[in-house]
Formats: sequence, C-alpha cells, structure tokens
Amino acid sequence: ELSRSLLPGLEYEDEEDDLLSLVSQSLRKLNWKLWIVFLLMILSGVSNVVLAKLQALPMYNYPTFLNMYANGMYVILSFCYILPVSYFGLCHNSIPRAHLTSMSKKPFMVMGFLDAIAGAMQVLATVYLPGTLLVLLPQAAIPLSMLATRFILRERFTQYQYLGAIIVITGIVVVLFPVLTQLGAPNFSCQALDEDENCAICENETTQEDCESHKRTTDPSFESSMMTEDDEDARYCQWISKDESLRHDDFLKFVWSLVMLASCVPMVLSTVYKQVALQVQLDPILINGWVSLFQFVCGLFLVVPSGYASSPKVKPLDLPENWAQATACLFSQNNSIETGCHPDQCSQAALWVHLGLLTSVVYTVSMILVLKYGSASLLYLGLTLVVPLGHLMFSLHSPS
Repeated sequence: ELSRSLLPGLEYEDEEDDLLSLVSQSLRKLNWKLWIVFLLMILSGVSNVVLAKLQALPMYNYPTFLNMYANGMYVILSFCYILPVSYFGLCHNSIPRAHLTSMSKKPFMVMGFLDAIAGAMQVLATVYLPGTLLVLLPQAAIPLSMLATRFILRERFTQYQYLGAIIVITGIVVVLFPVLTQLGAPNFSCQALDEDENCAICENETTQEDCESHKRTTDPSFESSMMTEDDEDARYCQWISKDESLRHDDFLKFVWSLVMLASCVPMVLSTVYKQVALQVQLDPILINGWVSLFQFVCGLFLVVPSGYASSPKVKPLDLPENWAQATACLFSQNNSIETGCHPDQCSQAALWVHLGLLTSVVYTVSMILVLKYGSASLLYLGLTLVVPLGHLMFSLHSPS
C-alpha cells in the first residue's frame, strides 16, 4: 500500500494502544459517543473560524507574527503530550522512542511544507477577508479533495457526492460574483486623501456632507461652510463614486479571496498524505506534532514573502520592529500603530488569540477522531454543516 512506502518499518495491525485508540474502543461499541465527537467537531469548527477573525482584528498589522506564534504554540502543545507519553511509556507505550528518533521524517516534512504554505496563505487571507467569506471559500477543498482522492487513492464517489461538489462550486461563484463586480459596494464612498494618516476619520462617513466636513483648521470655531469648496488642500476626505476609484479594501478582498481559494490546493494534498498516514499504527497526535514542527520550520522561510504580501507591506529589515510591536500588542495590550485605516486595538488580543489556539487544537483532534473512527463522509458532512452555522454567527454579529 501507499502507506507502507511512506512510513516503512511500522506495524499495520488493526489493534492499536495509543490514547486515541483507547477512546476508539468505546466509539466503536457506542455510536452515540462518535456523534458526540462529531458534534464537538462542528461546534469547535464554527468557533475556530469565528475566533480566527476575532484574533485577526487586533493583530491586523502583524499577520506574519500571528502565523508563526500560532504554529510555535501548536508545536509546544503537541510535544507536551508526545514527550511524556514516549519517555515514560504512558498510554501503553503508544509512542515508542523509535518514533521520535529512528522513524523516517520525510513524509512529515512534506506534510509540514504543504501545511506551511496553506497556513501562511490562510492567516493572511483571514486578516483581510470578512467572516462570511472565511466560512465559504475554504469549502473549495471539498471538490478538490474529491479530485485528489479519486486520482491518487483511486476512491470512487456517488452521483450525489458529485452533485454536492457542484453545489459547493456554484455557491462560491455566487458569493464571489458581487466581489468581482463590486455589486455590493455603495455607489459613493468617503475616502481619505492621505490614507496613512486620515483613513480612520473618513471610512465611517456615509454622506457627502459628513465626508467633506473634515477639513484642516487651527480655529475650532471656524465653520467649514466658510471655506471654499475648491480648497482641496484643506480637506481630509473626498466623496467619490465607485466608478472613479476602486477602494483599497475592496481590492484586498478580491485578491485575498483568490489566495484563500489557492490555499486549498496544498491543504488538500497534505490531507491526502495524512489520510494515508492514519492507516498505520501511529499515534495521530504524534503525526500532528511532527507535521506542526516541520510546518513551523518551513514557515520561517515564508516570513519574508508574507511580509511583502501583507498590507501595509513589511520589509525584511522592518520585521524585528514589527514583531516587537506585535509582542507588545499581544502580551502588554500596547497600541504601537495609532494612525492609518487599521490602528492597533490590542486590549483583547491575548484573549482572542489564545482562545483561537485552544479551539484549533480541539477542532484538529476531533477531526482526527471522526476521520479515524467514523468515515470521510461523516467528516465532510460536519465540514458542510459548519458553513450555515458559521454564516449564522457572522450574521448575528460580524466582527469584520
């Protein structure tokens, strides 16, 4: 089998003694426990996407730091389980020391590389996209995964599954069409003449009168109406139609929608690798630990291009200062950037970032349990249910 060539020297017996396998004995006997895990996957999936957006708001100016910090913490959390289990023989010695030393790491390196690319693209896209798009666009992974498993693993699907994939693709096109054509954009908008300095005071104005009322004056009692309309130098903001200028945020939304869709390709390829790896007698948390470690290492090489891709752009020489400001934002709630369209809002950064990490771990483990002890169809059903529930959460209160 493909798994034997990926991970030679491992046992391929059905009976396993790792921690998740001990749980599986109950799951196989009592299906209602599997459905509890399935429900946990759905709830953590919805929480994961909502918290991903909530943590991106205070960390808007620091996406490269956010990506690497999340990766690093995931490595630490994984090996906090792996090392004690391996060295003290816990859980019936489910992780032999050979799995930490002599086992081939090449498959995990490939998975980590693919996850690093997908993760960097998705973290950056999360910063710039509204919550509803964050829910729907990753569903492109469903038809892509069907293609990958059809041609790589030779799996077959029913006509209803193909119909579901077509519906997903149609939904993505329907949602992206207004973004591509700006149908959802207002006919007029208020934009700052100098976005680096005055964006915050202009972007929330909805009428021409309010927009053009922001003018420079040294005398507070000086009425703006006394100033000539042609005095462009005195204005902070301008009222323009959507045909005259494409808003910077709208352009970012379009570009990062494409990036989010493109991130599904390495994500699906990595999932195929993981699906094969889960067929062997290997602790799934160990798999995630090694993958996250290589993902962190590969992610370091993506920091510079990610900095160039972010908005505002962060050049290599500016990365140390940017990461220092991000650290102050996360741990000291210190606002370092107070101008521009997106000034720092660090008061709740630590709360949302670490809640996001927690839900990410729960989501990952629950997905492994459903895939390992349920079926791929059950997993895809759960991922599909995340979409309407996620839309409901963002419609009740959108943090974007």
